[in-house]
Amino acid sequence: MGYTMYRSEGHFSRALCASLMGKVFYQRLESGITGRGIPDLYLRWKDREMWIELKNQPRLSVGDKEWVVDWRKGQQAWAMSWRQVTGKYTYTIVAMKDGYIVVPMNKRYLKKIVKSHEVWKMGKLKDILEVLKAESCY
Repeated sequence: MGYTMYRSEGHFSRALCASLMGKVFYQRLESGITGRGIPDLYLRWKDREMWIELKNQPRLSVGDKEWVVDWRKGQQAWAMSWRQVTGKYTYTIVAMKDGYIVVPMNKRYLKKIVKSHEVWKMGKLKDILEVLKAESCY
């Protein structure tokens, strides 16, 4: 896996959006006035849509067996409500010191612990879109 550290979640968000430009419609929703728990990014392509929460956790490694993801109050609840109403998952993408994980928000992660077998792992930013497109079929 490669070196992927970002100074902040904002820097990670800008890098991800740059990699998505021209491939999907996206809208960043990061602001202090949106409702509690609403994800950072909305994606749309053809007849598919997806909500994405972004996390920058440069002290973590994709090689670990589990991680504590820094979800804020309300973020997991929003994802579960979205799933209950729409039948669709939201996703959390975590930038780590040596890669990325994509976490399907298909359950409530107790104590914010995510296990290695529950995620997609990748080393390059450009690979994230292919994972999201594959996941959008569900």
